[in-house]
Amino acid sequence: MNKGELLRYLKEVAEIYTDLGGPVLEVAICGGTALNLAGLLERPTQDVDVIAPAEWPEALQQAVSITARRFNLKSDWMNLGPVDLFLMGLPTGYFQRCEHLSFEKNLTYLITSRLDQIHFKLYACVDRGGYHIDDLKHLCPSMDELLQAALWCFTHDVSVEFRMIMVDFLKQMGWHNVASRL
Repeated sequence: MNKGELLRYLKEVAEIYTDLGGPVLEVAICGGTALNLAGLLERPTQDVDVIAPAEWPEALQQAVSITARRFNLKSDWMNLGPVDLFLMGLPTGYFQRCEHLSFEKNLTYLITSRLDQIHFKLYACVDRGGYHIDDLKHLCPSMDELLQAALWCFTHDVSVEFRMIMVDFLKQMGWHNVASRL
């Protein structure tokens, strides 16, 4: 999905959600969708990663399903894949930094900020690698931003092994100054 498609699908969800009488709700989006919507990166994405709320009202579940059928999307095109990040604790100030995107009064999308994307992408790089590395590099994080993100990552995985992998990853990426501070 490209940015235009994402906007069309999210607008459709909001309209259906409102028509179904869903309660006022904020839905926080991260990952490739948020990167595209915030203008931080242009690349296709396979889905819309929702980080919060952890449980969806019935009207939102229905709106997402109806939109999937209308546009021939996968049933999990909008999903709670990264919800564990929310349940384990978001970076301090996360919600205050989000951009707001509204098509209808009942449903507002919260678009994850660049700083918070750096946190999530660093965690994903160390945990899974792959395209997350390219996304992180594209965000051009400063040393202070990387240090802040790494320290947050350590609140989600406190193991010695994770710390070692993080330090090694940062060194491999050329971020020796950050690695040396961990």
